[in-house]
Amino acid sequence: MTKYIQIQWTAAHLDEAREISQALVCKGLVACVSIFPLVESWYIWEDELEQASEVKVFLKTLEKNYSKIESYIVKNHSYDVPEILSFRIEEGYEVYLKWMKKSIK
Repeated sequence: MTKYIQIQWTAAHLDEAREISQALVCKGLVACVSIFPLVESWYIWEDELEQASEVKVFLKTLEKNYSKIESYIVKNHSYDVPEILSFRIEEGYEVYLKWMKKSIK
């Protein structure tokens, strides 16, 4: 059974999100990317409260590609500790899921 996932990660800026996303699509690792160009993030970093304007990215792919995608993001990302989270897609529109599977190498 094919297992579909959505990966979300946060980029420092729009150019970074676009460059990494485009590469992942062109490499056939993801079927689709959705970029939300402005999110406000609050977090503790090195014992200090931080606030940042960031870019949220959602990648739709197959579970078997997770490690390759994670490695690519970590290698090409500007953060020391990038947010990279994966969520299993339990259900979805069958036509879309078939398109996803066909789009991914």
